[in-house]
Amino acid sequence: LKQSNLRTETSNQLDMVYEVDGPWRISAGVSKYSQTNQQALVAGGDYATHALETGIAYVFGTGSNISFKQKSADGQYLNRVLIAGTSFDTHFAQNISDVRVHWAISNESNADFFLSYFNQTHPNVPQRDFSGLNSGASLNWALTKKSSINIAQSREISAYATNNANYSQTDRLSLGPTWQISPKSLARFRQEWARIIYLGSPGTLTLVQRSDFTRDTTLAFFWQPDQKLSFSAALQNAARASSQSGLDYESKQFSVTAQYSY
Repeated sequence: LKQSNLRTETSNQLDMVYEVDGPWRISAGVSKYSQTNQQALVAGGDYATHALETGIAYVFGTGSNISFKQKSADGQYLNRVLIAGTSFDTHFAQNISDVRVHWAISNESNADFFLSYFNQTHPNVPQRDFSGLNSGASLNWALTKKSSINIAQSREISAYATNNANYSQTDRLSLGPTWQISPKSLARFRQEWARIIYLGSPGTLTLVQRSDFTRDTTLAFFWQPDQKLSFSAALQNAARASSQSGLDYESKQFSVTAQYSY
């Protein structure tokens, strides 16, 4: 029996930036996020977070910049009761230290880099704790006046609590050329590959490690006949091959969007 799931994500955020003197910037922000599902899920289930973020940045005259941000978040798993002897907590805390660099190489190209330390702890079930480094780099290069390409690579960890794992690690590589067809229209192609492994067993047993390989191909067209009206259409093909049986899939999706601003 196949069951569909509707996921609802709600995000509220307030950010402030203050120019201290010349190239220096100080920032602060507060945010609230929640995720709810139509179906009861273990991994990727319902939760809510409240976060506080502070940062400092230096902006160079060339357009390059470097920034550091510290983020602390308190989270709660919704619709979950703490049961003694189980490995699923009702609360968690996150601390993220993040460094980002934007390098304006030339008028035709720029690059972005990030390195962050991610730490998630659980007050009642410490065997669920995990931490690690997230990192990534991307290059944007204008090939001609009407075409450009983006190449990006990243490795990121995130919570994925099941009976066999605490978190996932995703290695992602993407390639995305863009073509400016006319002053009012453009086409964009994106090819993405990812390898996902699931780590950190909460128990004492060493279980077979699950790994997934995903592929995502998207072709999109954008047309803006005037400043207030825009249209877009996208064709997407995605697939997953998993080491765990029953989790492979392939999907095709077509979407059309119209937007009017006033």
